[in-house]
Amino acid sequence: MPPTSLNASQRAQIAHLASSPAGLAVIASQGQYALPRHVRLLNQKLLDLAARRITRLLVTAPPRHGKSALLSHYFPAWYLGTHPTHRVMLTSYEADFAASWGRKARDVLAEWGPHLYGVHVREDSSAAYRWDLHARPGGMTTAGAGGALTGRGSDLLLIDDPVKNAEEALSPVQRDHLWDWYQSTAYTRLEPGAAIALTMTRWHENDLAGRILAQAAAAGETWDVVTLPALADAPDDPLGRALGEPLWPERFDVPALERIRGTLQDGFWWHALYQQRPTPAAGTTFQAPWFQLRYPSLESLPPLRTIVQSVDSAFTTGVASDWSVIATWGTDGRRCYLLGLWRGRVEYPGLIRAIQDTYAQWHAVPPGVSAVLIERKASGISALQTLRVETHLPVVGVEPEGSKVWRAEQVSPLIQGERVLLPESAPWLADWLDEHLRFPRGAHDDCVDTTTQALHYLRRVMDGATAYLVAGQTSDPPWGRPQPDAAAPDASPESLVHQQTLARMLTQLHGPMPWDSL
Repeated sequence: MPPTSLNASQRAQIAHLASSPAGLAVIASQGQYALPRHVRLLNQKLLDLAARRITRLLVTAPPRHGKSALLSHYFPAWYLGTHPTHRVMLTSYEADFAASWGRKARDVLAEWGPHLYGVHVREDSSAAYRWDLHARPGGMTTAGAGGALTGRGSDLLLIDDPVKNAEEALSPVQRDHLWDWYQSTAYTRLEPGAAIALTMTRWHENDLAGRILAQAAAAGETWDVVTLPALADAPDDPLGRALGEPLWPERFDVPALERIRGTLQDGFWWHALYQQRPTPAAGTTFQAPWFQLRYPSLESLPPLRTIVQSVDSAFTTGVASDWSVIATWGTDGRRCYLLGLWRGRVEYPGLIRAIQDTYAQWHAVPPGVSAVLIERKASGISALQTLRVETHLPVVGVEPEGSKVWRAEQVSPLIQGERVLLPESAPWLADWLDEHLRFPRGAHDDCVDTTTQALHYLRRVMDGATAYLVAGQTSDPPWGRPQPDAAAPDASPESLVHQQTLARMLTQLHGPMPWDSL
């Protein structure tokens, strides 16, 4: 119980501690509550949130590092002690678990609120999941993330670990459900000027934190983001740690973290749960070092033997929707070159126009586009039908075989073997690389789909097996069967002479090409 008699010095110390959530934790725990650097940082962020110097706070940190104890146990009690007219709403992955935090916050405020803040918890309204203050409109409500939020609005919304386990995290249905709940239920409970704090361990690139940040970037809502990896892995670490320095060495030193890392044999979970990066920096199916070869400009390329365009279609425009992607690839017979990329969230007419426009753009580059590859599945079927009826584009319907991961693994030796070159710079290059390195656990795989589709096709070209490109031939590529009504490329002798002439002209204009020495 709180002491009933304190001298002036003790009262001053208690008052100072009671002015912050972490200070209240020290008081309520009788000095047992630890204050490592990251907890002190989070304490300041919560003070900023309470004062509305910031209104949106996102904290990601590893398991068992004290984030929930501060945010869900002591912060609500402190906040209602200092803001007794406000309503707090706390949610977590299950209603019972959220209520356990509500009970702990209530007990702290019931014991210390009268002495430190002059507030009392109502005895006739003190259930763990909903309790109110005596003679004040403030109080706290808890609920499970994804469930109903009944009653009054909220001046402070706390979302603490809304994902229960890997099964939920890896389920697109569960992720969509949580996102819909956040937008339609939780967010709509906010009172004017309300604040939000979300704290969680990262599970997936497209988890609630990932989607909120993507939406914020699109809609302009500002979030204060604090990312706390178990081992510092960037020079801009929020605590100023050296690379490899642990977050809470007194509790989890480097050997302890390395044991955890060794136990989590799938590196994805270490990077997601402990480093707050749902994809390893080096990549999984595709490795970052494989993409080091670059070409400086289109003019520096060798004479191309074939240019193809690979399309991945999606007819939706929402923020979290898949992208439609048109990737343009070429080969000189030795290597493959990513020439250009169009990506957008468009409706069906917009995609058809984009395919026609990008074809016209690249068909002007010798030797011209010989095939437009479109997966014969779902939305791609409509695009194939429209383009064949309304245009003269050499569209090729591709029947996918195997899983996306299997198809990616079939072309990864081309990339690893330095037979794929990217441009030195392009406005879309960073996003393209990021998606490939995150595959197959990234939020999107549209660019990856175009890569596998194009490289499977071009591999046969580089191997000299071009018969399947010609309409009416029966031979199939090793992956994806082009339909027999696909338009044939111009393989006439006149066309070949034209290509060879252009190749000589490029050599005369630019001199020896850099790949001659590779």
